[in-house]
Amino acid sequence: MTDRAGFHAIPVAAIALLLGMGLLAACGSSSPDGDSTDAAAHGVKVDSTSSATSAEETADVLATERAAQVEADRVAAEQAAHEQAAQVEAERVAAEQAAQAEAERVAQAAAAEAERVAAEQVEAERVAAAQAAQAEADRVAAEQAAAAQQAAAQAAAAQAQAAYYANCTEARQAGAAPLYRDSPGYSSKLDRDGDGVACE
Repeated sequence: MTDRAGFHAIPVAAIALLLGMGLLAACGSSSPDGDSTDAAAHGVKVDSTSSATSAEETADVLATERAAQVEADRVAAEQAAHEQAAQVEAERVAAEQAAQAEAERVAQAAAAEAERVAAEQVEAERVAAAQAAQAEADRVAAEQAAAAQQAAAQAAAAQAQAAYYANCTEARQAGAAPLYRDSPGYSSKLDRDGDGVACE
């Protein structure tokens, strides 16, 4: 800052010096000593030209420094903007990744729930089928038992009808004696004492 202020002050001093030299030259031109006046004027012109050149160089340096500073500010601004854009992009990518991970988690949870429901449905169908099969087996067994009882009753009735003994001798020969009441071949005529046992 101090150097730049100094640089700004130099042109003002140079201008003041030039003005002073110009006044001296004007005064010297009216002096009776013409040679010395011309020499002095010539010296002032040389000094004035040198000061003007120095001022121009100083102005060029200042302009170069200002341009360099402007360029540095522009580069810094571009870099800051680039870094901010990179940060925004990184946050956007992170948000997308988080959303994708959440979507995958939800999809996996839904798939697991669907598998659980399907497994429960399969188990329920298996239990229902087993119960239906057991019920059918019980029904068939009951029908078979009823048919067997009916067949046994029919066989007993047929045997009762077929068994007939004319007397106790036939009953004994057939190995059926003694004959009890309600048994095949029993007859009240063979039960002489009426106690329910024939061919005693």
